[in-house]
Amino acid sequence: MTTQTVVGGSVTWPELEDPAGSSARLSAVVEKAASMATVGSLGSLVELAPWLICEAGGLDRAMLSRVTGSVWTPHALAITKGEDDPVNTVLAESLVGLSIPLSGSLVETEVLRRRQTLLVDRPRPRSHSSSVMGELSHSRSYVVAPIVISDRVSGFLHADSFTTGRPLGETDRVLLATFAGIFGLQYERCIAADRLRAQSEAAAAALSAAASQLVSTVRPTLRQAEPKAPVRRRATPESVMTTTSGLTSRELGVLRLIATGATNTQIASALVLSESTVKSHVKHILHKLPAANRAEAVFRFKQLEQQGLAS
Repeated sequence: MTTQTVVGGSVTWPELEDPAGSSARLSAVVEKAASMATVGSLGSLVELAPWLICEAGGLDRAMLSRVTGSVWTPHALAITKGEDDPVNTVLAESLVGLSIPLSGSLVETEVLRRRQTLLVDRPRPRSHSSSVMGELSHSRSYVVAPIVISDRVSGFLHADSFTTGRPLGETDRVLLATFAGIFGLQYERCIAADRLRAQSEAAAAALSAAASQLVSTVRPTLRQAEPKAPVRRRATPESVMTTTSGLTSRELGVLRLIATGATNTQIASALVLSESTVKSHVKHILHKLPAANRAEAVFRFKQLEQQGLAS
């Protein structure tokens, strides 16, 4: 006999009549379990898993359950053979809304405690496990594997071959343990993907809100910075100049915006000019007033306004 470490603990392989066949089944189970990496949602993953283990492991029925506190609840059932069998019909109907306390006599309680996959050759008498997998499912032998997520048992995977009548053995136990282990990893992957997706959406929403806030803050400033429409006067050779201050009408417009605290970029946007043109106007304004900087230019502009020379 040989020993191999698998998910759920150390298990012993019996002397098999067909080792090559068992190896092929294990390869099929690993391949099917790995295919769950393409599943994008937790709900789809839970619904799909029982069908995959039936297909890959040559099983007739599989059931995935959740463990919450001291209760386990059947969640997803796959029946690949004998779907119209009255036994399977009753089983499917009976599992709906069923919650089973994890008492000390249950096989599942032992699986939870030991974190090991167990092969049940015959249902235990006077146990809730017997009533579910024995009386309802009429299963003579089945396998129960723990689903470990985030280092705790979060569910169970049951499987049997009721319709074909094939007794389950150690090979089936190893196959289910392997599949359940990979399923747990895939479930954690989906949880991480969901969290990342939620964080990305929250970040995008925060950026959008910040951008909206920025726009609502900048627009009033630009509206305040817009120059008043100039009073139209009869054209004269001197109409392009404000002779008293020496500034052109365009330079006066730029100076008015400077006085509101507008930046060169904002002035360029308000007057539909390039930023380099605005910089050139600012340079000429400082030279003509004269002023050492923008603040002094604003001060001189206020003086011109008081004197009525900045119209």
